[in-house]
Amino acid sequence: ASMALVPLLIASAQALNSKELPEIEYENDESLYEAQNRAVRLMLKSKLIFVGDPMQLPPIARTYELKKSIFEHYGVEEIFNGHQVANTVLLDTNFRNHPHIVNCASRLFYGGLLKSGRCDDGKDSLYMRKSTSKMVSSEGSYINDGNMRIVVEQARRALERGRRSIGVITPYKKQASKINAAFEELKTCLL
Repeated sequence: ASMALVPLLIASAQALNSKELPEIEYENDESLYEAQNRAVRLMLKSKLIFVGDPMQLPPIARTYELKKSIFEHYGVEEIFNGHQVANTVLLDTNFRNHPHIVNCASRLFYGGLLKSGRCDDGKDSLYMRKSTSKMVSSEGSYINDGNMRIVVEQARRALERGRRSIGVITPYKKQASKINAAFEELKTCLL
């Protein structure tokens, strides 16, 4: 739900709209479009649960109003600052990632509330280098040259140490293209 556009939320709420539920008072927010206010009113009358992470990427849209997630509108991220947030439940255990990664994310983004559901196997799992270069907008996507150089250098070192499988994840198509081009160049240098 963190990336869901408000029109999608409207459709979900409309599909589940029930006249049997009590009406909850809601004041229009003048900074939102009427469609967004209508979505909120419909959701308040629906049996609907949104599951998402307010600390993840927001909706991708061209207008500022549509970029605002439902979580941002209701201040859900305040739960990580120790505040109670109405109608919100914190799912606080991560079973997917290594405990080192969970602990780092917990400290940096989740106010220390996120816990790991996995045992520490004693292996190193996290290496971080921060790029000082800025993200640059490029044809509806983003590029960060400093980040790309760090990724390629780390991949080169790993390949030299015998690694044969390396995965890189980036949410931006232009950044992925730039990294892939650098990897092609790296392959020719290593052959």
